[in-house]
Amino acid sequence: MIERGVQCAQAWLDTSGEIPLWWELAQTRKTFPVGDCQDAFEAGFLLSIQQRLGGARGHSLLAAESMCIGTVTRTAI
Repeated sequence: MIERGVQCAQAWLDTSGEIPLWWELAQTRKTFPVGDCQDAFEAGFLLSIQQRLGGARGHSLLAAESMCIGTVTRTAI
């Protein structure tokens, strides 16, 4: 799900359309099941935007994926 969030953000960044960023995030987020899936999508989406803006401050996609996978694993058990 994180990767889908990254892909969605990249598509938004690469398109010169007039859809506002907040609208793209909110509408696409609704297509995922409530809970961890929505959270993971949102994390990937926002992380991608943050990295593009240059404000990553040492946070990486890999670190976010590790945290999310750990959360999902704990939740599933």
